[in-house]
Amino acid sequence: MTQLKASNLNIYKSVDDWLNPSNATVFQTNSYISTEISVKPGDRIKIKASGTVQFGAFAGSGGPNGIASNRIYNYFRGVPHGRLMARVRQPGMGEWDGWFPIGVGWDQVREVKLSAPGVLEFLVNDKETENNIGAFRIEVTIRSGKQ
Repeated sequence: MTQLKASNLNIYKSVDDWLNPSNATVFQTNSYISTEISVKPGDRIKIKASGTVQFGAFAGSGGPNGIASNRIYNYFRGVPHGRLMARVRQPGMGEWDGWFPIGVGWDQVREVKLSAPGVLEFLVNDKETENNIGAFRIEVTIRSGKQ
């Protein structure tokens, strides 16, 4: 019985280590960043974003979920201004292909559905990032799908 309890503790510790990683890779951006992290089909990703960016002198400031603002300054009009976006850039993709909203991050681990390996990138939904002040802090943890 004691051995079973110790085994359960190891399982809980493994789950806790995965959900609350200390080995996350951290990036900061208020515009675009290529992480140079290679993502393969079946990999599992956890992303956690925080921080505040002031989107120019008049638009206001907000977190990774973005703000309600004039959408003429957005790359993607159906997404809040300043929202954090991500994609896994694969060979042959166009400049605006494959982007999806991340916001504050994924509340759970996600398996990536890819046909080929690619590179993880982040983008702030704002065409005029040269006047942005501050940055989003992005924690990325990737586990191989072959574990």
